[in-house]
Amino acid sequence: MNNITLNGHNFEELLQNLINLTRESNLEYISYILEKIDDNLAATRNTDDLIIIKKVPRTILTSIGKITFKRRYYLDVKSNKHLYLLDYKLKIPKYSRLSSELKKKILLSLDHLSFEQAGIDNLPNGYSVSSVTVFNILRNTDFSFVNPKLNVSSHNTIHLQIDEKYLHIRNKKKFRE
Repeated sequence: MNNITLNGHNFEELLQNLINLTRESNLEYISYILEKIDDNLAATRNTDDLIIIKKVPRTILTSIGKITFKRRYYLDVKSNKHLYLLDYKLKIPKYSRLSSELKKKILLSLDHLSFEQAGIDNLPNGYSVSSVTVFNILRNTDFSFVNPKLNVSSHNTIHLQIDEKYLHIRNKKKFRE
């Protein structure tokens, strides 16, 4: 059987190169789209209220890679405040270098990974965040727990299992509906 080679590359290497090229082109396309949205916002803004000060680059790390784009920095004449109209319209959080989807991915992996490993395993190759950053993501996250309707036994007793330990709560007002 003859081996067909492509300049010494095998299928796995070719596949990985194509995945990397696709990922890079997707990141460039996302940057292009964000800059076009910013151009559109600049063209349709009220020129009396918003004055363009400068264009500033912004980098956000996502689970597929780093997105870098430029957006305009404005002065709102009425309120005398500065803002990025693109960030305001798309609800891009201030001072955050990690995307929300990446933060969610990191948080979901904390049940089986250490802070350090969660900051390495969830990011694209070549990137990592410190365990302190992972801790800060966890600390700054608001969790809301859904209280499903509980079937209460005839004795009005609720059994909760927490880490394989059982709590017996009897006739507590805050647990009644």
